[in-house]
Amino acid sequence: ARTTASSTEESQRTYNGFGESSGSIIDHIFYVGSVTADTYDVVTDDYGVAYISDHYPVLLQCTYR
Repeated sequence: ARTTASSTEESQRTYNGFGESSGSIIDHIFYVGSVTADTYDVVTDDYGVAYISDHYPVLLQCTYR
């Protein structure tokens, strides 16, 4: 979805290693069929703690045809 969504920031890393890593894009959302990827985003919001996981949440908003 990251490479086909009409709105995306392709360089956003998904792995953060709790700050121990330079990070990379290792989490993906795959889809097939009557779906159009509209918006892809890696959620890096502040939830009151430095990291909620060693991976950032990945969000896809899509349209079913």
